[in-house]
Amino acid sequence: MQCTEKYFRIDPAKIAFVRFVLEACDGLAFFRTVDAATGLVCAAAPPGREDELDSVLAGLAGEIFVDFAPGL
Repeated sequence: MQCTEKYFRIDPAKIAFVRFVLEACDGLAFFRTVDAATGLVCAAAPPGREDELDSVLAGLAGEIFVDFAPGL
């Protein structure tokens, strides 16, 4: 199974919050912290759940700082 990975930056103080939100969406994505100091994280969605992950991340971006800058 090939997951689609999304890398983005968030406020390091919000890493646990984002993890809890994604874990609450059963099976939506695997979440890992790449660099806690800079808030670089990765969410990997299984096939067929990419659009749902994008929707959840867009909702989070309306609540907290989320940087989807190209090249992350």
